[in-house]
Amino acid sequence: MTYTTQNSDGNLSPKKSSWSIILTDLAFIVVLVIAVAFRVPDLSLRPLHGDEANQAVKTGHLLEDGYYRYDPFEHHGPTLYYLTLPLLYGGGISTFEASTIVYYRAVPVFFGLLLILLLWPLRTALGNGALIWTALFMAISTPMVFYSRYYVQEMLLVCFVQGAFTTAWLYCRRPRLGWALLFGFFLGMVHATKETSIVVVFSACLSGALILLPVLMRDKFDLSKIKMVLQRPTILHILAAFIMAAFISVSFFSSFYTHARGPLDSILTYFDYYVRAKGEGSSGIHDKPWYYYFVLLSYVYRQVGPRWTEAPILAASILGALAAIFVKSPKNTADTEEKKAPFYFRRFLLFYTVSMVAVFSMIPYKTPWNLLPFYHGILLLGGLGIAETIRLVRYPLLRGIVILIALAGVLLVGRQCYFGNYVYFADTRNPYV
Repeated sequence: MTYTTQNSDGNLSPKKSSWSIILTDLAFIVVLVIAVAFRVPDLSLRPLHGDEANQAVKTGHLLEDGYYRYDPFEHHGPTLYYLTLPLLYGGGISTFEASTIVYYRAVPVFFGLLLILLLWPLRTALGNGALIWTALFMAISTPMVFYSRYYVQEMLLVCFVQGAFTTAWLYCRRPRLGWALLFGFFLGMVHATKETSIVVVFSACLSGALILLPVLMRDKFDLSKIKMVLQRPTILHILAAFIMAAFISVSFFSSFYTHARGPLDSILTYFDYYVRAKGEGSSGIHDKPWYYYFVLLSYVYRQVGPRWTEAPILAASILGALAAIFVKSPKNTADTEEKKAPFYFRRFLLFYTVSMVAVFSMIPYKTPWNLLPFYHGILLLGGLGIAETIRLVRYPLLRGIVILIALAGVLLVGRQCYFGNYVYFADTRNPYV
């Protein structure tokens, strides 16, 4: 088996299985165990939030009546409700009254863990070190854990976005119909989960354009290379991916072909959400200033109690952004286009995250859980930032100091995560409650 690792020049090169690879595998398993330990225990501990209750009641109607109709006004996509049914059926639950909150919250827990698992194939894009640090940050981040135990759509949305990123990367590495179809599946699930998917798609398309434009300018807009890439198999794969995405989205929004208007409403809803995004109407109670998310993630202190901060991860993401900009890709030669792919991916990730942060900050309508889609990108950059900093420090002593500082940040965030989910889980001093 071959793996891809970073050499001393920062380029990605294949190496055979070794102790370092085994340690990477073991470290990833340990991180998964940590993620489970933070997410799974005492799912009924926290009182039911009103937004959770709203989602659970809609699932209850689907459970008892087998009936669901997408409501484009102030409600979200259907994936959460349908994906809860297997757990309820598996537990022998046939009525809403017989169910408990554990069944419902187990769904975002599952997708919060699947999100971390989906990072694994990105080791060839980020490097083994960045993979582990990113997974660790996702495992212990307070909002990531808190909303993995929270019955709303956000964790599913982020998981499906990660699935789209991962399968797109795998397709770029090895163009196969299977990867294209999986990408289409995840893209369809993104759309069928929540209306903010439009921000994800916009940011991804914008970032792709920002990556492609310099390449075209370098080649003096010679379209022959694009024509070489867009040959018949690739065009068919792209078409198949979008057919799959449409099939998945239509299946869910039509309540599996029992509600013909559902897919149309999934498009028309954006007119209503445009009004909500401006903070008008009933959504005005969620109107927040543009810097709300920055304050929420950087520092919150309410009365006597914990001081909440994701500052270590934010600082690491700045390092990751710098790495994406300044770490140079291989020089232009005939055999280095494949080696450049990880560097393109990193810059795509940077542009995507900046775009997501900008759009979500400009939208007046804000809730704490709405930060997850863009915080996902920050976490990916954070893992890259720590790994690249460790790699670039040449002196062993300084490298050890960097690792100790990073681990100290991990302990700080992990301790806060425990307090946020198991001590101050229903306390207004917790900014995520």
